[in-house]
Amino acid sequence: MKWFTSDTHFGHEAILNMGYKRAFENIHVHDEVLIETINSYVGPNDILYHLGDFSWPNPKNILARIKCKDVRLIIGNHDRHVHEFKYASDVDMIKIGEQKVFLSHYPHAYWPSSHYGSFHLYGHMHMQRERTLNDMLGVSRRSMDVGVDQADALFGRYRPFSEVEIMLLLNPRTGHDDLQFYRDLENEQTR
Repeated sequence: MKWFTSDTHFGHEAILNMGYKRAFENIHVHDEVLIETINSYVGPNDILYHLGDFSWPNPKNILARIKCKDVRLIIGNHDRHVHEFKYASDVDMIKIGEQKVFLSHYPHAYWPSSHYGSFHLYGHMHMQRERTLNDMLGVSRRSMDVGVDQADALFGRYRPFSEVEIMLLLNPRTGHDDLQFYRDLENEQTR
């Protein structure tokens, strides 16, 4: 099973008082709850894609406490110790089943194959720009914030999103481009 999350900010005391205020008494409680929650969802043989801003200090001790041994980092603006991860990249393109999914810490208006229906998962925004992106690109866009703040807003818990939930949330959306335009253009070019 593939899981997706972002912006855990382990060890980052300031995260508790930023605009989206996480309701924890201190950063130690915050970190314990997030680690426990990840472990309650993500199994040891699963893959956890963390889309950036994993931790403020070196992540080695936190990674050792996460049951999942395949944590893949998409590098965020607060990630300094990327060498502690088996896999770290600025962006990635993966598949959930046959569905192409572009991963980045930052939201993009367009991404690889977006005009052919691919999905885009990102973090960084702490759920604060979903309305802005909907206004700009339309509510049918096939992209979403998978950060823990977004999960708390949707599910009432700071937790990762499963690949099944991603498919259920994004598959019904048609995309913010007229896909038929691109199909017709491609057909004309092959004639």
